[in-house]
Amino acid sequence: MSTWYGLDPAVRQAEAAATWCAEKGVGCVLTGDVAADVYAPWRLPAMAGLYSSELLDFTAAGFTPATDAEYTLVVTVPADRTLWRTAAAAAQPTARVDPTAIDEVLPVRVDPIIALHDVLASAGPDAAEAAEHLRRAILDGAWRG
Repeated sequence: MSTWYGLDPAVRQAEAAATWCAEKGVGCVLTGDVAADVYAPWRLPAMAGLYSSELLDFTAAGFTPATDAEYTLVVTVPADRTLWRTAAAAAQPTARVDPTAIDEVLPVRVDPIIALHDVLASAGPDAAEAAEHLRRAILDGAWRG
């Protein structure tokens, strides 16, 4: 995991980080509040989070290394590679995702369940309420992809 600081709003930071990853040919998916804001908008994203297939230096993308107390972007390299498969399935909920072609699918966000987990783990007094809003949208089948 690496933590970074940026001046732009969280959604713009997430987009800039994802663009940087794409330019480097590194797979990434957005998570947390930024993903939840697409699936079931309720909470204004204050922090950007993404999962990346490898660790990158985001200074050239306009970010500064930050401490755990001041970061606005957190980048995690997950040990579990199925994260990309569930993201692809969520991106195409009506299509069968061929596991052998998963690298050809370019999902933008983690699946809603992973986003829910990450929102629950996020800071802020309204994290539980934001997670409940997303959970309800998932259970009702009302989440947007």
